[in-house]
Amino acid sequence: MNKGLTPRAKQMLSLLREFRLSGKTRKEFCVSKKIDVSTFGWWKNQLKPYITEKTQEAESLFIPVTVKGMHRENSIDFVLDFGDGRRLHLPVETPVETLSRIISATAVQ
Repeated sequence: MNKGLTPRAKQMLSLLREFRLSGKTRKEFCVSKKIDVSTFGWWKNQLKPYITEKTQEAESLFIPVTVKGMHRENSIDFVLDFGDGRRLHLPVETPVETLSRIISATAVQ
């Protein structure tokens, strides 16, 4: 899938995927990662075929999330079921950024 990419290209592809999940603007993300905005844009254009390919693959791997129960103190508010026996129980207060990182880290590569 990413064969033939240089180590730098693989690094930037990883950052582009992180950006998509971050919820930040391009400028905010680039500032937080200490990357020039125009450089980031150049890499985005160069790696567009890889980004599209990964997006289509991710959509085909979509796993539904079921929200159960009402919020109660010390209760679990939702469960991510990864379909392979793994389940992650999370409180509703879990920040979106944390959820994005968890999902990225546990996603099928």
